[in-house]
Amino acid sequence: MNYLRSNGIASPLYGFSIGQDRKNVEHMVPQLSQGGIGLADRDYYLKDDSRSQDIRAAYSTFIIRLFTLTGTSATKAEANAKAIFNIEKQLANAQLSRVEMRDAYRTYNKFSVADLSRKTPMLQWPQILPALKVLGQDSILVNNPAFFVTADSLLQSIPVADWKTYLQWYVLRGAAPYLNSTFVDAGFAFNQVITGQKVPTPRWQRISSLTDGNIGELLGQLYVKDYFKPAAKARMEELVSNLRKAYASRIQQLDWMSDATKQKALAKLAAFRPKIAYPDKWQTYDGLLISRNSFFQNMRNADAWGYNYMVGRLGKPVDRERWGMTPATVNAYYNATLNEIVFPAGILQFPFFDPNADDAINYGGIGAVIGHEMSHGFDDNGSKYDADGTLRNWWTEEDRKKFEVKADALARQFDGYTVLDTLHVNGKLTLGENIGDLGGLNVAYEAFKMTKQGQSDEKIDGFTPDQRFFLSWAQVWRTNTLPQTAAQLLKTDTHSPGQYRAIGPLVNMDAWYKAFDVKENNQLYKKPEERIRIW
Repeated sequence: MNYLRSNGIASPLYGFSIGQDRKNVEHMVPQLSQGGIGLADRDYYLKDDSRSQDIRAAYSTFIIRLFTLTGTSATKAEANAKAIFNIEKQLANAQLSRVEMRDAYRTYNKFSVADLSRKTPMLQWPQILPALKVLGQDSILVNNPAFFVTADSLLQSIPVADWKTYLQWYVLRGAAPYLNSTFVDAGFAFNQVITGQKVPTPRWQRISSLTDGNIGELLGQLYVKDYFKPAAKARMEELVSNLRKAYASRIQQLDWMSDATKQKALAKLAAFRPKIAYPDKWQTYDGLLISRNSFFQNMRNADAWGYNYMVGRLGKPVDRERWGMTPATVNAYYNATLNEIVFPAGILQFPFFDPNADDAINYGGIGAVIGHEMSHGFDDNGSKYDADGTLRNWWTEEDRKKFEVKADALARQFDGYTVLDTLHVNGKLTLGENIGDLGGLNVAYEAFKMTKQGQSDEKIDGFTPDQRFFLSWAQVWRTNTLPQTAAQLLKTDTHSPGQYRAIGPLVNMDAWYKAFDVKENNQLYKKPEERIRIW
């Protein structure tokens, strides 16, 4: 297990990473997390609905297929599948749910290496950590200690032969996407059951994704040279500045928060550090060997390099210039322990952003995204971190309770949205993102109203400025999702489906009702006293 992990080949049994200590943010520390399962969520092992049963059957078929492709007899391959599933189901049973894993305090458990070893006598961390190239560390963070107690007991109760089979599977599955078409096709057949995807992803697209995933800052240099202009960065800096002013104004006007907590919230907002488009200093990937001779070996080299780069961050100052996404990524993020908001060049394109578009389009698109990432600093989880990124309470007890009442109401609103037959949005799983959307769109609208267009009634293409603002928001979330993919995302994604991201915040905003003259007899109407206002 140590060899597979430290060479970037596979991560069996548990997750391992190097990251900031959430209560001592200037220090990088080794961190252990629950893991060891091959399906996307623990519920697929534990629930007996028809979807879960179909996915388990497809997983068994996938395991058998890959083993038989490597010369294992059908009888032995079936036995292997049973042994692997037996181990994974017991690991799944010990895992916390995704909702439970969102609790920043519950998942912060610091142990001395010696104390953790006493809890897990089969997992002797003083021997394991050096094998993982982690030297000189006396403590370790664990997100679910009970999981490791269970994993430790399984090392005693499950035969070594079954563990060998389990590890073979991890090697085999990790290699399969980079082998010949029969292996790739087996992976697609399994993926089809989970996502409903009709045809395999074209090879050029897979390779493009792998290039971005492994040497993304080299690819990013080419991307920004051709697709991102300095004028766009300047426009984004202006938008971020305006959103920050609008957010400060909204915090000061809150009727449910005390002045003491407001001052802390304003200090945190002022400390946000924006990163726009691409890093100031590019990653060079020194030491990574890529040749034209072997695609498979290139992938192994990249995985090993990635592992070594990660553990190499131990014992060094926290790198505040490092990016967690590549420049070509169509996404954005908030990092609580760095208190930063990050917008790669990939998202700074239409429909999110167009430097030549009117303010309504940009504030309703990328403006709401900027506000969304800012709001993550004040959502049910991010609000537990203070201005310097430390997991530390800065709220009065009364203010926190008021916030939680509002957050619970938003969770209930999203619980009520049906996606497929009996499947609903999970309001608690998606709460952070829904607070991000609600706060983000409100603050973007307030910032838009500070602009010349926002203060006018001049129509473009037959729409008022406010209508264009809300239409831009809706356009961003147009999606076309297969039913199987939608079912999986409800279990695994902390974001609500696109259609509910579009309407969820709007029904709580008075300005939207006014812009489109929404009446009581309209389907989405909410009474004014029922509209949820947080930030």
